[in-house]
Amino acid sequence: MAAQNSKTQKKTILALLEGYNISKVDLIIYASCLLVFVVSVAMFVFFSGDLVKKQKDYTEYSEDYDSSLMIKTQEAQLTEAFSVLDTAAFELRNKFLSEKQVGDFKEAVKNLAKKYGCDRMDATERSEPSDTTELFKVKSKDGVEKVIRIKFKRRSLEFNFQMTLGNFFGFLKSFETSNKMLEIQPFRLAQGDNKNSVRLNNFNVMVYVVPSELDKELVDLIGDVTFEDHISDVLLGEKAQVVPITEKRIMVKETVKTKDGEWNIKPIFRPMDPPKPKQIIPPGELRYFIASNPIYGFTYNNDTNNVYYAMVGGILKTRDNKTIPNYDSLKLLQITKMGFILEMDDVTGELSKLKR
Repeated sequence: MAAQNSKTQKKTILALLEGYNISKVDLIIYASCLLVFVVSVAMFVFFSGDLVKKQKDYTEYSEDYDSSLMIKTQEAQLTEAFSVLDTAAFELRNKFLSEKQVGDFKEAVKNLAKKYGCDRMDATERSEPSDTTELFKVKSKDGVEKVIRIKFKRRSLEFNFQMTLGNFFGFLKSFETSNKMLEIQPFRLAQGDNKNSVRLNNFNVMVYVVPSELDKELVDLIGDVTFEDHISDVLLGEKAQVVPITEKRIMVKETVKTKDGEWNIKPIFRPMDPPKPKQIIPPGELRYFIASNPIYGFTYNNDTNNVYYAMVGGILKTRDNKTIPNYDSLKLLQITKMGFILEMDDVTGELSKLKR
């Protein structure tokens, strides 16, 4: 009975499909296509997963390759840097003074000061140098590590001198281009002995000195080099050009010129000359000598070979127009009963006729 119902149901389904013009052949074709689609999706999923894995592997390999290239580049850079390490160490060492060069540095500063118009400079070294001790762990060329103790020395050199403010500015500019490490301590300017000059007392320059024992350690690290034989000379830089500008014999400014620029330096100390004492009118050496109205003659220092003549309102002059030394504008202002009124620079005085 059940078998009969099943057959009846199948016939009913086939009859239903046939009602839509769907035959058994069509069902076979649709089933085959569905099977091909399912197989294709499965293959796509399989191959896409494999492709993703391969892309991931490719990305990792690319990153490793890039890292390898970067390491090789860094290796080349490090090799190049280390190839000049000995030279760089030697150049750095030359920035410092050796113990034998402290005296050379003092002489170099004196010679530089002479170029800036300083005739005399006193230089002294403080008795107690400043030392700093440091510990360093280093590795020699043989790969041996060791700890070395280095004592760095700072020496204070004291200078006393005088020069104009513009020259002092140029003097400092030369220190800027020195080939040695140095440090200028705070200083104080004072008025110098000469006009427009400044005085520097206790002008301190700190220099850095490498002790001989450190040179021995450096030899072990970078090779057999005798620094004392190959150390560079002390150079304090190029001299700046200082051009003084004066007006009416008074310093107005000094122009300092270097390759880095130009500066106008005005004096900060300008001593005023005391006013000249007023001339004594008439001069004590003047004497009445002769008269030929309206002209009167006078002698100076009893020199009768040079008689100075003048009318009222005129300047005393010889016949060849020479005036009395230091009394170029001495004028006969008035004739009085007892003598003569003379005037120069608004100062008047009387000369007696009896003073002959």
